[in-house]
Amino acid sequence: MRKNSLFLEGDIMGHSKNERVEFYGGELISLLPTIIYIFVAMILSLKFGFLSIENVTVGGMIGILIGFLLSKNKNIYWKTVMSGITKPGKARLLFIFALIGCFTKLLVCGEIGNGLVWISQIFNLSGGAFVLFVFISSMVIAVGSGAPIAALFAVVPLFYPPGVILGANPPVLIGAIISGIFFGDNLAPSSQVTVTTASTQTSKYTDDSVNTVTVISDRMKYILIAALISAVLFFINGGGGSLSHSAEAIGQFSNPRGLIMLIPLSVLLIICIKTKNLFKGLSYAIITGLITGLGFNLFNLTDIISISGNNLGGIFIEGINSMSSIIISCIFLFGIIEVMIQGGGIKKISNMLSNFKFTQNPGGAEMVIAFVCMGVNMLLSGAPLPAILLIGSFANDMGQKVDLAPSRRTYFIMGMMNNISVIVPFCSIFIMSSMTMVQNLNAQYQFANITLSSFSIFKCTYFCLIMTVISILWVITGWGREFENESVIQNNAQQEIM
Repeated sequence: MRKNSLFLEGDIMGHSKNERVEFYGGELISLLPTIIYIFVAMILSLKFGFLSIENVTVGGMIGILIGFLLSKNKNIYWKTVMSGITKPGKARLLFIFALIGCFTKLLVCGEIGNGLVWISQIFNLSGGAFVLFVFISSMVIAVGSGAPIAALFAVVPLFYPPGVILGANPPVLIGAIISGIFFGDNLAPSSQVTVTTASTQTSKYTDDSVNTVTVISDRMKYILIAALISAVLFFINGGGGSLSHSAEAIGQFSNPRGLIMLIPLSVLLIICIKTKNLFKGLSYAIITGLITGLGFNLFNLTDIISISGNNLGGIFIEGINSMSSIIISCIFLFGIIEVMIQGGGIKKISNMLSNFKFTQNPGGAEMVIAFVCMGVNMLLSGAPLPAILLIGSFANDMGQKVDLAPSRRTYFIMGMMNNISVIVPFCSIFIMSSMTMVQNLNAQYQFANITLSSFSIFKCTYFCLIMTVISILWVITGWGREFENESVIQNNAQQEIM
């Protein structure tokens, strides 16, 4: 008997072994939704000046619909799109965004940013000194967030308004926030980017993945060099804004009691570092934050859940709503990624690249991996986690062919995902999200009514730009290049057994 359902048959079970999405025109057509996705975002940004995360949502929807028209089996096509959303790793990320939205709202309601502004006042920080302080503070918050884009939504509302009051140069201030987020994410053992990349890169001889702590220690010297140079540039170039030290302006952002909210943030950091489980960290941090905030009268029960007429408000609902745009954008993005994978377009390109002679040596292989990483990351609006999920197996296969150590492959890929490819002005999810938040803050605070351009922010994201230079030098000079040795690996394995 035929099922009567609003959904396609077999949706819950997924694809059968004989089902494969196919397109008129061949496997490369599976790349078309992604091409349309990025093209629409570029047009909306460059031609119409619409700089928002909604750009990629619109492009994703158009791309998926055109892919539908070119698919041979419409039912299989939509099952492919939906399977991209329902995969555990990607569904996990969507839920994490919702939790982080709640935690971020909790920190804002507890005025943690006001506490940090109070510290800056104690040390009389303004202009470039305050921007440097924001760079470091963003790093601290990003270490605990586990996801760069989630950290961005937490940090911009905290530091942008007081930064403007204290004479910070607005584009440099946003550049410091984005740079600090990537600096912190590179240091975080609980980073989703680090953990995911490490899990995709395995040993040629044992099939074991690399330890995340090893990756962090291997690339620490490069990260600290980039951070130090960035810090100097932020201090030098961070001033130049309109300094306004009026008691009324600063008073609304300065509150030493907000530092109490460092307690739940510390809980998040400790649990994430100890367990490497972001769900546990966020859960305990939210519970701790609620108890701390209520106990110290930073907020009350009506701030957690409030009902006004037909409107439901409060920390939980507002926190989830603050992440709705990025969650919806990721839903379309995950569907497009799955179409490229199941449609065979990515595999076809990978096979073509692997056949070139220059990819048979380590330098050539790394160059191909570098360009693929950066290209895919740009196509996916600078979202490193989906890009890693997309090209991880390709980089693993190519690296194993030339005996590149999995730890080298891991930090090399992460470097390529954290450089210029995440801050392309016309499509970067980080720059567009920042612009959206700044526009909302402009509407909320009259003193922050400043027009920013995506290109001005791009030029000031020093950490990512310096990582681009370091990434190029990795390929050209072979800095840090390590290789696998079968006999050494086997000896180490025997020693561990004994």
